[in-house]
Amino acid sequence: MKWRIESYRRGAAYATSLGLVVKVLALSQNLLVAHCLGAGTDTDIYYYLLGLLMVGSDAMQTLVSSVMVPHAMQLRTTGHPHDEQAYYNAFFRALLALSLVVILAGLFAGDHALISLSRFEAHEIHQHRLLLYIMLPASLPYMLSAIISEILTSHKYFVLPQASATLYYLLLMSAIVVLHRHCGVISVGIGFALGACINFLWLAHLLRRQLSWRLSPCSFPLLRQSLANMGSVLANHSVQSITALLPMYLLSTFHPGTVTVVTYVVKLIQAPLNMLLQLFVVLQVKLGELYAQRHTQQLWATFRRIALPIFTLSLFGTALFFLLRTPLIHLLFGHGAMTTQQLAHFDTLLSILLLSLPFSLLLMLSARLLFALQRPRLYVAVMTPANLLTCLLFTLFISRYGAVGFVVTDVACEVLKAIAILLVMLYFLRHIRANTTA
Repeated sequence: MKWRIESYRRGAAYATSLGLVVKVLALSQNLLVAHCLGAGTDTDIYYYLLGLLMVGSDAMQTLVSSVMVPHAMQLRTTGHPHDEQAYYNAFFRALLALSLVVILAGLFAGDHALISLSRFEAHEIHQHRLLLYIMLPASLPYMLSAIISEILTSHKYFVLPQASATLYYLLLMSAIVVLHRHCGVISVGIGFALGACINFLWLAHLLRRQLSWRLSPCSFPLLRQSLANMGSVLANHSVQSITALLPMYLLSTFHPGTVTVVTYVVKLIQAPLNMLLQLFVVLQVKLGELYAQRHTQQLWATFRRIALPIFTLSLFGTALFFLLRTPLIHLLFGHGAMTTQQLAHFDTLLSILLLSLPFSLLLMLSARLLFALQRPRLYVAVMTPANLLTCLLFTLFISRYGAVGFVVTDVACEVLKAIAILLVMLYFLRHIRANTTA
C-alpha cells in the first residue's frame, strides 16, 4: 500500500477523514469503559494513572512536533542526507536512557509512587496496584509510537498516525470486551499494553521500510542546536502538565467516580477538537515548508483561508452541541453502569465546559502557526504565566466548589489564553510582513 501523499490538500482530506474514524473509536473506548465498569474508585485510579503516564508521552510528542520536526525539515533541505536521522537518533538514545531510569524507579517504588502523587486511600491503590505494573512499562512503546508518527507525518505519510491509532483502539477495546468480566479494570490496562506494544512494532517496521531508517547515524551536536527551544517547550509543558493533573489530584478526595465523570466530560469536549487535530498537523507541515522557503505572504494567506472558516463553524457547532447535550449524554452514557446522579452531574459540567470549545480551537490554530514559524518560545512566554494562573485558580475554586469549580475556571482561563496567544501571533506576523516588505 502506498502511504505517502504528496498533495497537502489530499493529505489533509484523507487524514481528517480517517482521523474522524479514530476519534469515534477513542470515544467508543470511553463509552465501553463506562458501560462495562461505570464510574467508581477503580476507574478513577485508572484514569488518574493514565493521566500521569500521558504527561511524558504528550511532552515528548509536543517537543518533536513543535521543535524537532521544523528543525529536521531544514536539515533535510540544506544538510547531509543522513543528518536528519542522526538528529532524531541522538534524541531516541537520550530518551531511552531517561525513560528506563524513570520506569525502573516507578516499578521499584510500587504503591508508594502512586500514593505520594494522589489523594486516594492507600488500600484502594494497593488493591489496583497491578494497573501500575502493567501500564508503566507499556508507556515507553506508547510514547515511541507517538514520536514515530510525528516523524512519518513530516515526510507526508499523513494517514499513518490514524491507521496506527485505529489499530491501538481496536486492540484496547477487544481486551476490554473479552476480559472485563474476569479482570475488571485490569482489562483496560492489559488492552493499553497490548495496543501500545503491537503499535510500536508496526510503526518501527514502517519507519525502517518507508524511510530506509538506520539506527547507526547519531549526532548529539546536531541535537544540541535545538536545546534552547527544547528547554522552553519542556518548561512550558511541565506547567501544562501540572495544570492538567492538579484538578484530578484535588478531585480525588471527592465522592468515588468524580474523577471518572470529569474525565468523560473532558474527553467528550475534546472529541471535536481531536477530530481536527490531524488537519492542524498537516497545516503546520505546509506552513513550515512555506516559511522555510520564505514565502511569507502565501503562508499568511494559507493560514487565514483555513483558520477563519473553521473558527466560524465552531461557533455554530458549539451552539448545536449545547442544545443536544442532554439527549446525547443519555444516548452515549445512559445505558451502562453509570447512576442517574452521575448522569445529571455530567450534564451540568458539560453545559459549562462547552463554552470553552471555540477558544480551545483558536488556541490550537494559533499554536500550530507559531510552531511552523519556529517560534515556540513566544508560545511559552504566553502560556506559562497563563497556566500558572490557572493552577492558582484551580486550587482556590476546586477546593470550594468541586467539579463545578474546575469547569468554570477552565473556561475562563481558556478564553484568556486564546485571546493572548492570538494577539501575540498577529503582532509577530505583522513584524514578519513588515521585514519582508522592507
